[in-house]
Amino acid sequence: MLKINEVSKIFNILSVGISNDGNAMITVSDNKNFLCYRLPNELFEWAMTCVDFANMGDNVFPSKVKFTKNGDSYYADIL
Repeated sequence: MLKINEVSKIFNILSVGISNDGNAMITVSDNKNFLCYRLPNELFEWAMTCVDFANMGDNVFPSKVKFTKNGDSYYADIL
């Protein structure tokens, strides 16, 4: 699970997808290491939007993405 707290953190995201069991997932590049994280359920719609765009031929990844938590709300901003 990707830990997102009140401080924004930027990740180099290689891909976004949905697992067979319906979880939103991201693949992150971190100093030549590749890690896969499950996203909080609150970011499922964001992940589905990214997958939908990629299926229509508009894949924006790899990209840097800033993840933020503000109260009970989660945000993912493609930079």
